[in-house]
Amino acid sequence: MQSNINQYFRASKGGIVRPKEDIVHKKDAVVDVHVDDHRPNPFDILPIEMNQRIAELLDGDDSLRAFMWTCRSTHAAIEGNGRSFWRRRFLATFERPSQPKSNNEYKNTYLQRRLINFHLVTFFLGRSKEERACLEVVRDIIVESFSEAHDDAGAGYKSANLAYLIKIIEACPSLLSCIFDPNTRRPQLQHRQRTGNVQPDPLLQTIQVLLTSQLLKLDSELTPWGFPESQQQAYNFRKMWKKSGGLSLDMEWLLHQVNFWRYHMLREDEITLCHAYCQLDASEYPRYWGKQLTNHPQSTGIVGRHWKGSWAYLSPEEVEEIREYGPNETIQDQFCAESREFQDLELEFLDNGEETWPAVFEQYLGALSAPKLQHAKTRASKGSSQPDDFTWDSRSFRFGGSGSEAKQGFLADGWLNTLPSQNGVPGWQRLTMMKYFKDHNDDVDYSRGLWAYEGVVLPGGKIIVGRWWDPEDGSYSGPFILWCVDTPELLRQHEDETTSQQL
Repeated sequence: MQSNINQYFRASKGGIVRPKEDIVHKKDAVVDVHVDDHRPNPFDILPIEMNQRIAELLDGDDSLRAFMWTCRSTHAAIEGNGRSFWRRRFLATFERPSQPKSNNEYKNTYLQRRLINFHLVTFFLGRSKEERACLEVVRDIIVESFSEAHDDAGAGYKSANLAYLIKIIEACPSLLSCIFDPNTRRPQLQHRQRTGNVQPDPLLQTIQVLLTSQLLKLDSELTPWGFPESQQQAYNFRKMWKKSGGLSLDMEWLLHQVNFWRYHMLREDEITLCHAYCQLDASEYPRYWGKQLTNHPQSTGIVGRHWKGSWAYLSPEEVEEIREYGPNETIQDQFCAESREFQDLELEFLDNGEETWPAVFEQYLGALSAPKLQHAKTRASKGSSQPDDFTWDSRSFRFGGSGSEAKQGFLADGWLNTLPSQNGVPGWQRLTMMKYFKDHNDDVDYSRGLWAYEGVVLPGGKIIVGRWWDPEDGSYSGPFILWCVDTPELLRQHEDETTSQQL
């Protein structure tokens, strides 16, 4: 019996348990239990539904395992009846999958997720078999979260998958602490000797980007490593797409943007944004997505109305220096307001489309000519990374906005373009936006300058990171970040208005 239990719940050195698709038990694996020679096993008297109900009330998987192997009747309650128990067990722990599953698939997926001991997992590059198995589980939990929510639910819907994800993060801090961590260099060197590749797995970086709100938590104890390199990347005029072209986002570039901001917002010693960040109301901090991640344009194209954020800058001479000579710990970033407060921005979707989009805005932003998928591959690009979807329902949404920073108002006009899935995760969008001012005739005041923005809306529509630049001097640029601060009530009202406009 013990050998079959070990076969059913197998453990390995790395803490990873990969259940087999189907496990065949020996006939003598189940032992009948008798109270004495004259009284039968009490579980044999109960109907299978009652034994299943007992099993459903068992919280831990160890208790479930012990109950299942008690006798033939308890084993039949869990493995018999078409394995219907596993469907209920799965749905009591996780949210409903996006695609229908058989009872056997429910069982295998449940075991795949539950039998990973994340306390024993250490992430470095995400390229080992054990790391990859964990990453695939985390990705599936993320993609299927909020599957039963009807809108951006905010605090009104409790996602079982999100709660489970947070437990994973707490059990396995290296999932996020390994970002640009110099202590991972030794495993990287060992990995290079074996494979010649020291780059983190794109799926690991994708998940880390998705968890930006966790990285920006005020009580985070994770150390932001590698700030000088992130600062250099923040001011480099580096494309947010992979060099291979197409629509594959550069996840390392996105991670550098996030790392730049969490360094300034969480490190009190820097005396930059930490004080203002600590003074925000509880409802004003970056948050997780509140709806299921999808590529459906009607859902993806909806973002919140009220936003907070900041942008950073250096002098043109400092930008040139950091680009030419690399990371420099002595260069101090400046921010959008001298008081180091955050800017406020309010967005709304517009009925107007291309016909009223200023030609000069398009000249600088290229919002209407978003990058396209490249289907053909040359010999040199055969192994290059490409997005998951070569066909997807691409749509563009125009928005307008107004905001204030340093007691000065400004206006915004721009577009959202839906993007295909990245490493199995849907819901990404490209943002292009022009920040401008108006004169006394209500026309664009070009004398006060235009400021171009391009960034990535992370899946769920809650956080945007990217770069701004001076259209007159295309090489002068810097990083920006925005995060949604809508309350659930305001967001629901905004979604209703946006949906009616799209219809």
